[in-house]
Amino acid sequence: MSGAWEAAAGESTWAAYQRTAQVEPTTLILKGGPIFDPAKVAANPGYYLLDIYEHETEAAKLWKSRRRRDRYWSEGGIRLRYQGAEMLPFGAVDDLSALWCYLVDVVDAFLDTGRGQCDYPDQPLPVVLETVKRKVFFSAEGKRVMVEPVPSRSSTRCSMRPSGSSRGSSTTWVSSCWCGR
Repeated sequence: MSGAWEAAAGESTWAAYQRTAQVEPTTLILKGGPIFDPAKVAANPGYYLLDIYEHETEAAKLWKSRRRRDRYWSEGGIRLRYQGAEMLPFGAVDDLSALWCYLVDVVDAFLDTGRGQCDYPDQPLPVVLETVKRKVFFSAEGKRVMVEPVPSRSSTRCSMRPSGSSRGSSTTWVSSCWCGR
């Protein structure tokens, strides 16, 4: 290996690769009412969706306004790219809070078993993260993207923390995301 992936002194090849791997997550909230055609959203995302990082002030006002009317509202989309390749169906609008938690659960199951899977909260859109022939693939809506070669156990680290919840509780904290299981 050479270039950006070249391992520094004391660094594994896997660590060098991880240093250059780019996952680009973007959270977008829905501006208007319900959307029935994801193709329209994908064709004109700026009309339907608001990027919470690019338009932080406007997004915060919209979020607070919607949550005052419906405290459970969190409609929007997630745009997830890996090395520039789209990983999720862009334009699919769903419950953002639940979708982020589902994606965390997919990664958690993958780390435990080598395969994680979910559907979007309110739609039959499957998302799968799995190992196939020592390569890791992320699949959604029939599109498959290779995201990693399989790491060796010694090069992976997971910083999950226990929930600290009482026995029998169905609430688990994973990083900073609340997920009901």
